[in-house]
Amino acid sequence: MTNKTEQLKELGVSIHVAATGAGAGLQQELWAIPGSSAYLSGSSFPYAPEEQEELLGFMPVHFCSEEAAVDLASAAYMKSYR
Repeated sequence: MTNKTEQLKELGVSIHVAATGAGAGLQQELWAIPGSSAYLSGSSFPYAPEEQEELLGFMPVHFCSEEAAVDLASAAYMKSYR
């Protein structure tokens, strides 16, 4: 993963991770690498329904769905863009 993180640093990207389950381990993987502040803007763990509603600005119809995943990815993108 170090090779990939070096590429992220070089590209000057900003990443915000939004994970609701098993993907939450990605946050630790990214933080564990020295210099991650160069590309990691933050993370969210909206596991509870109320947390997802707060992050998205609405309550998803289904929490475990492709639509909900796209909505969370969009919210994470907007957080990293800011």
